[in-house]
Amino acid sequence: MATSRSNAPQPLTVGRVSKTFGLNGELVINLYDTFPYDQAQGESIYVEIDGIWTPFFFGSFRRRGQSKAVVIFDDMDTEYRSSELVGREFVVFVQEEQANVPDDELYLEDLTGYTVRIENHEGQGEITGFIESEFNPLFEVAWNGEAILIPAADDFIVEINEKKKFLTLDIPEGLLEL
Repeated sequence: MATSRSNAPQPLTVGRVSKTFGLNGELVINLYDTFPYDQAQGESIYVEIDGIWTPFFFGSFRRRGQSKAVVIFDDMDTEYRSSELVGREFVVFVQEEQANVPDDELYLEDLTGYTVRIENHEGQGEITGFIESEFNPLFEVAWNGEAILIPAADDFIVEINEKKKFLTLDIPEGLLEL
């Protein structure tokens, strides 16, 4: 005997709140491949609280790479209030037949682990980390046995080879000597 499927929207888990960030209610969230929004400001997600799906609306949403974002939910304006969500997964409601396409955009923090070559300089290094900053994001690079910082500016990136995990930079003269 065949069972009928309900046409009611089903919860799809799309992320988890990992930690608070600052004192104004900001949160760092881990985004799963199922996260449906490129720009989520004004959109909603749901968190199960005491067995009830409770909606939260994004007042602010800033992506941090492919799998993280810093957010502020409307009406969550203090660290204390937002800390109640830490560790909780959140969902969106979708029709069962809806398919999700993962975000395939490459973010600067995703370049960690890439081999890096700098034009007009001998050798190569490896991007060992990424320092997020609104004004001057930086690559941490292991270069000739030293740890150096290089601005992660689009203007300095000559080529990115995702298949070979290789990055070529053209940086201003003298920057490596700083």
